[in-house]
Amino acid sequence: MVESSAAAGERWIQPASPILTDYREVKEPVQLQTETRYFQVPQLSFDENNWLKPGSYDAFEASGDWVHINTEHGQVWVNAARALLERPLGIVAVDETITLTEDTETFRYPLTGELSHIKGFYSPQSVQAYEKWISDTGDIWYHFHGFGGDEWMKKADDSS
Repeated sequence: MVESSAAAGERWIQPASPILTDYREVKEPVQLQTETRYFQVPQLSFDENNWLKPGSYDAFEASGDWVHINTEHGQVWVNAARALLERPLGIVAVDETITLTEDTETFRYPLTGELSHIKGFYSPQSVQAYEKWISDTGDIWYHFHGFGGDEWMKKADDSS
């Protein structure tokens, strides 16, 4: 809280820069194993859809799981731990027709649990998947262009 003139009274102010917790300087490369979203501040945002290619990047500071790195896009923040949840290793390009039904749930990413659309949103229809990923447990996930942007769906178990 900051004191101000008696006429204005006491007020709360918001810092101009994000408050970093567990801040530490780092001087080592960070290896991104998969395509990784990057941000201007160390905070997840779903309206920011900028991706870095896998590779080694020079880091200069970190806060929690967030690392500040130098890239061809300037200095940006990445969350390397979350990257493997959003873009797991082993995703392959496909051109497959998949079927959405009333029972289809779609997700922003295959492993974060963030729903895009609940069951009942889509009516039965066919769409083109452009990526496919098979999890360690054998679950098959498809990436397609959906109503709200790119979405993932897990293939329904055929034995039910």
